[in-house]
Amino acid sequence: MNKVACLVLLLALSIVNGLKFKAGVNVSLSENTDGSWRYRNTALKAVGGIEFDVVYYTSRSVNRDKDQRTWNVSGIVGAGVFLATQVPFSFVAAYESDKQIGLGSGAGFKQLDTSDSLAYMATAYARLEERAPNGTVVNVQSLRYNRDVQYSVDQEYKDGVLSAASVVGRPSSGSWNINITFISSSVVGVIDLANAVVSPSSFEQVVQINNWQYQSNQNHLTLVMITASGSSSSSSSRYLTSVVSGSGSAQVYFTSSSSAVVNGNTVAVNVKTEATATVDPDLQNDNFFLSQVVSRYTSASFTKVTVDFPAGASSIQYDPSVGSGQPVSGETTQSSSSSSSLVACSFLLLLSLAILL
Repeated sequence: MNKVACLVLLLALSIVNGLKFKAGVNVSLSENTDGSWRYRNTALKAVGGIEFDVVYYTSRSVNRDKDQRTWNVSGIVGAGVFLATQVPFSFVAAYESDKQIGLGSGAGFKQLDTSDSLAYMATAYARLEERAPNGTVVNVQSLRYNRDVQYSVDQEYKDGVLSAASVVGRPSSGSWNINITFISSSVVGVIDLANAVVSPSSFEQVVQINNWQYQSNQNHLTLVMITASGSSSSSSSRYLTSVVSGSGSAQVYFTSSSSAVVNGNTVAVNVKTEATATVDPDLQNDNFFLSQVVSRYTSASFTKVTVDFPAGASSIQYDPSVGSGQPVSGETTQSSSSSSSLVACSFLLLLSLAILL
């Protein structure tokens, strides 16, 4: 079986059989007829420590021209960071050399130098707000580590194409929980968790919120996230809302899906963005989150992203993402019918071949 057929079969099995993860590394290698080739390696690793948990992410690309004289090494390094006394956040930094592109170990994320990166994007998970039907906030739950929620690495997975690690958070009081699953993929595809579209350049995340105890079942939950990067702009489409900073090889992005899986059904959600010159008050003392973005950008920009879920939702799966390059989306969350899903998957399958071969 040739390489293209193998890739098609591998991606098809991944989509059909669903998400089956174990810890590991995914590698894709392709050689063109003219002798040039492209190598991509994506990796994910979770590490637990004293007063921190972290999920490391890398996506490395090496291209060689047909004369075998010109090499282009570039890649993305990132992490999901759960640090005592601070809110959890994730980030990606794009580099044009191999200098910083490697999986960290222990608390190595604290030593990452973002100042020489091409671009940097971070997203903080600030809080959950319970709102009345008229929008009034009636309850606020900070997601800050230790003070409000205890986090721990839950599981790691691998299926040969996809890798994932989950970090679960449990509040100091109450029976609800939040689970953030970090996902990397060596190909473009669709997974069965929150209908997330994954690619080699995206550090995908799925936020799961379960068993929230509402003051009234007419109320709804709002997830509040804060992005941080250089000068950025926001846009919305039928499928997602994007916050983009930079351009070309120096472009990074945050995306927030226009739908969620709520109580087992795919439903539309309301996503709003608000650009600000200063960080959200809840994050003003989060020194590590702020130091990374300030290290890269003299004048950082922040965007508040809010996602409103349906009233009384007891099981929520939602897909935000950070990445480098162009955001990838598909019509996978608009219909649960098999015919629509197959059309969308076929489109993404072709896109994956175009990217990797």
